Amino acid sequence: MKFLWLYGILAASSMANADIHAPVHLDIESSSAQYENYIKKHRILLSSTLDSSTQQNSFQAIINLGKRNLKWLETINSVRDPDLQFTKPGSLTGVPIAKPQKYSKEIILERFDSLKKGLPDSMRKVLLEGAPIGNEVPLPENEYLEWGLKIEKLYQLSLRWQLLVPYLPQYAQRQAYDIRGVYFLNLEPNLPQTLAVYSELSNERQLELKQWLIGVCQNSLLNYQTCENEFLKNLENKNLWGFYSLYLPEAEQIYQKYFHIYNPRKDLKWEGINSPLVARISFREPNDEATRSFVKSSIESYWNWNGNGLKVDFSPTALIQMILEPGITPHVKGLGSNIIYMDQNSLFSETDTQYTIAHELGHVLGFPDCYVEFYSNQEKVMINYQIDTSNIMCSRAGLLQERHMIELRNEY
Repeated sequence: MKFLWLYGILAASSMANADIHAPVHLDIESSSAQYENYIKKHRILLSSTLDSSTQQNSFQAIINLGKRNLKWLETINSVRDPDLQFTKPGSLTGVPIAKPQKYSKEIILERFDSLKKGLPDSMRKVLLEGAPIGNEVPLPENEYLEWGLKIEKLYQLSLRWQLLVPYLPQYAQRQAYDIRGVYFLNLEPNLPQTLAVYSELSNERQLELKQWLIGVCQNSLLNYQTCENEFLKNLENKNLWGFYSLYLPEAEQIYQKYFHIYNPRKDLKWEGINSPLVARISFREPNDEATRSFVKSSIESYWNWNGNGLKVDFSPTALIQMILEPGITPHVKGLGSNIIYMDQNSLFSETDTQYTIAHELGHVLGFPDCYVEFYSNQEKVMINYQIDTSNIMCSRAGLLQERHMIELRNEY
């Protein structure tokens, strides 16, 4: 999930010469702990990414708030069984393409001001005014967890912004891989007719269609201004359908490449050719039974679609292996590679850890991530979203789908 697969994926297309490398390899649902580990590992000084001492102080206040929020939860859980959690298994909804996340330093600071104004007094005193941290829940549990989650999300977003802001020019180039235009225009039932009467539509509807059409144009590595000029010229000539049709093939190619297998392996074996479709994949034999059980149960649980899916075997000579390192960001080093790096500090019993190894195995099999993040020079914000929140390669809320099994069968 932490590797920008599309650089290699798009090599065969006309977009191969684009530099779309993402300097920071952290998925858009990373936890605050994963951000902190990344910062520590790479020895990043966050204050150096902000414009002024005022911004530095404000963002430091958010970081202090986030850390104290987690410390309080830890203290509360020290006398509880079971623990309270800000997020629970099955509660994640992802970042849908129809509701992308937009953020900037201004947005983050506005949310911080709003949070401070609304925070209940019992939490404000502890989190912002320095009152002692106790082990009792200060509010009804649901209310406490709701506010705690708001703080945690703001904490995550502030860390992400500070990590990414030095690379805004690179992320601005990645707008060429924003596929919302082709995605939403393909959902239009009568697009040729709609574009033919574009001038008769409401201003809101015109703006929506204009942004989608310009997005399709930008998928051909043209900048916004060039695409807007082309759009206006074709609007004047009453040829919006021709404008769309000209750039559609490149846009569709980019969209499809988010779901295609690259660099397929040679060690996946099918059990027959009949339904259900079951394939076997071998992992290097781990040193202990707990690790063995975690790998097998996690992968076989997530890589299951209506009885079709993967079964895990173990062998001392298998190419695929899991390596545990404390504090590391879970990742692989390329599509079709052999080693899955996992954080040794993560608990095997946690749903997120189980999802993570299953997701990273997807990369080992050749599946890319299917989420998008870029900087919009027009809106002056970072924008990210997951193309399909029900897809295991797009979102932590996702699962295996029929399309994965079809792609596996086609490529293997």
